[in-house]
Amino acid sequence: MGSPFMDAERTELPWTWHRTLDQVLGLVATYSIFSTGSSELRHRITGSATTLLGEMGGNDELYGLPMATRCWKAARV
Repeated sequence: MGSPFMDAERTELPWTWHRTLDQVLGLVATYSIFSTGSSELRHRITGSATTLLGEMGGNDELYGLPMATRCWKAARV
């Protein structure tokens, strides 16, 4: 028995998501490792994220986060 699909195609669309430091840290806070972690772990994660963003260099306090949308399309057999 083979796949129920044929002629599969994949497309990736890169884009940049511009966010402030507070917006990025707000996003980080939604991850379960952060929200369920100890206060020491949350402090370390926040510090690491802040350091990484500082190394990226922001423009007018906005940081360009590289993102990608991946799309697949296939015909059903």
